[in-house]
Amino acid sequence: LRTQDGGSTWTLHQVQPQTDFHLYGLALALDGSLWIAGEAGHLYCSQNQGKTWTTRPAPHTESYFGIMPLRNGDLFVYGFRGLMAISKNQGQTWQRMPTSSQASIIGAAEMPDHTLFLAGTNATLLRGREKNTQFAVQKLSYKGSLISVLPGPEQGLWLLGEGGMEYMPYKEILRMFSIPLKHQNPTGS
Repeated sequence: LRTQDGGSTWTLHQVQPQTDFHLYGLALALDGSLWIAGEAGHLYCSQNQGKTWTTRPAPHTESYFGIMPLRNGDLFVYGFRGLMAISKNQGQTWQRMPTSSQASIIGAAEMPDHTLFLAGTNATLLRGREKNTQFAVQKLSYKGSLISVLPGPEQGLWLLGEGGMEYMPYKEILRMFSIPLKHQNPTGS
């Protein structure tokens, strides 16, 4: 759907080329380009506010459930069975990132200090940085799958999923991932 009057009216707008695959994630990159992540490794980019779309090369044929521009300008895709990949050149090439989790990643957030948190199926929360060789994985005592994660106040996290929404304070995140409090700076500076 597309609006040109602040949401008063909407018109149907289809992604071109038309596809029989499901589209799951939409993101606005720092350069103003729009990105769509989809089923079976489909990635699309628009440089003109969605008027036209180009298919971009994807590193894998697994499904992507989301795409997120990082603060440094890189693009990060995530999805089926722990799939994570990063592009440092506006989606021209991608590098797969390793994970020990088979949980599908459905949501992601970047904290002010560039730490990434990923929300996944089976109450899985992953924590890492793009330069890490491995993301830390934790299973939460949360009912069902996590579908979204957002940065919260004071470096905490908002988690949303089948069990509802809850806030996880910064100190709880540190305890869960076994990070000494004295080595962390909650402001990210």
